[in-house]
Amino acid sequence: MRKIVEKQADSGLLKSISKNGKNFAILAYAATGNPRILLKTVFDAQKMSSTEINTVVREFYRGGIWAEHSSLSEKYLGHKSVIDWGRNFLEDVVLPELKQKNDDYLEREKNSTAYIWIHRDAPEIIKEALRILCYTGVLAEHSGGIRATRSEVGKRYTVNLGCLFALETTPATTAFNIANTLTPKRMSEYGANHSSFFPLIDQKVDLSKIQEGFDLEEQLSKANTVLDITPWQRSKLDDLDLKTVGDVLAATEDKLKEASYVGDVRARRMRNAAIASVLEYLSG
Repeated sequence: MRKIVEKQADSGLLKSISKNGKNFAILAYAATGNPRILLKTVFDAQKMSSTEINTVVREFYRGGIWAEHSSLSEKYLGHKSVIDWGRNFLEDVVLPELKQKNDDYLEREKNSTAYIWIHRDAPEIIKEALRILCYTGVLAEHSGGIRATRSEVGKRYTVNLGCLFALETTPATTAFNIANTLTPKRMSEYGANHSSFFPLIDQKVDLSKIQEGFDLEEQLSKANTVLDITPWQRSKLDDLDLKTVGDVLAATEDKLKEASYVGDVRARRMRNAAIASVLEYLSG
C-alpha cells in the first residue's frame, strides 16, 4: 500500500510519511485494501500528524464513505431501500457491536475483531444489500463456507477498518492496536432470521428493479468530479480538457501524455486509475 502512495506523492508528503510511519499505517489499515480510499485519505492528511489522522478518519469514515454508498440510490432508483438498509445495518447494529467487543477484548489483552458472519440461508434481499456494501468498500468478503455456532454454515465478511476506527475517540492512539491484533476467529454472527433483517424483508423490495432508472448517456455526460481519482490526476484531466466521464473513458495513453510531466509510465498508471474509476462508477 505504501508503494502505491509513493508513486503519486510529492516530496513533502513522502517526508511526512517517513517521519510518521505509524500514522500512515493507520490510514493504510483503515482503507482495508482499497487503494482508491487510501489515496483519498492520505492526500487529506499531508502532514500525517495525529491531529490530521483523527480528523480524516472521523470525517471520511463517518461521512465520506457513506455519502458514496448512499449516492448509489440516485443511479438505482428502485433500490433505495436496499441501499439505505445496508447503511443502517452497519451503522446501527454491526459497528456498535464490534466496538463493544473490541473495548472488552483489548481491556483483557485479547485479540480484536472486524468480522461478521451471515448465514447462507439469509434472505436474498439481505445478500444483495451486503453485495452493495462490498461494492462501496464498507464490507469485503473474507471467506465462504465458514461454520459458526451450532455448525451452521455462512459467509464471513470483513468490516471496513476505517469505519471501526472512526468510532474511537482518538483513532491515532487506539486504531493501530485494533488493527494489529485482529483475528477472524472472533466474529459477530447474524443468523438466517436475525431480527435486524426484518425492516428490509417486510418492505418486499423487487430485486428486478436494481437497474431501473439508470441512464448510461446521462452518467457519461457527468463531470469528472464524480470520479474517485487523486487531485493530481484530476488536474491533468482538466489540463487536457477531459471534462466528463465519457471523455475520460475515451482518452488514450497518447492523449494523456500530452499533459506536462506525464510520460509512458505515468500515462499508463493514470489511464488505468481513471478507467478503473469510470468502470466502478458506472457498474454497481
